[in-house]
Amino acid sequence: MLALARRVGDKQDSREGKNVYTGFFDHFHPGGDQNRPCVPVAFEVIERTIDIDGQKLLVPKLEVNTWWTNLSCRAKTVLDLYHGHGPSEQYHSELKSDLDVERLPSGRLCANKIILLCAMVAFNLLRGLGQEVIKRAGLAPQKINIPRWRIKTVLKNIVYCAVQLVRHAGRIELHFGKRCRWFKVIQDIPHSFA
Repeated sequence: MLALARRVGDKQDSREGKNVYTGFFDHFHPGGDQNRPCVPVAFEVIERTIDIDGQKLLVPKLEVNTWWTNLSCRAKTVLDLYHGHGPSEQYHSELKSDLDVERLPSGRLCANKIILLCAMVAFNLLRGLGQEVIKRAGLAPQKINIPRWRIKTVLKNIVYCAVQLVRHAGRIELHFGKRCRWFKVIQDIPHSFA
């Protein structure tokens, strides 16, 4: 496999002692059945001659990853799509657990469709709110050094803040308590969109 990867693959930039080859080959028949058409296979072959601690290896260590696909794109794109399935699983998990859409309440498809659409809107709004909070990490009462917040964290820190709805002089205002830790962040978000 290493010889094939060197012959038809593209060598990627990596550290010293590590060679990564990606590419496509299409001479495999599913199930070994010669009557079936060939399917393109995206591959990633990693050859390590020096380990991560700098120790030279007597025998190179090989790692071979293959994906059978019908996509007509570069092998690097197939690898990126495969590695991107992790965050997709996390989003799905958040939708089910944090927004409590684990079990749909109705046996009717139309009702469940409406509930899923409402959950999708709420999920996207909460994710957007979380990204706006991360942009204002300097105003936050705690250190924020992550690329995104879970929906549960957005709900707990921002949405569940106690406020009092006050109607006075023809205006409606929200009054936060004196000890609201997230007041500066919450106050800055709508002002940036005004």
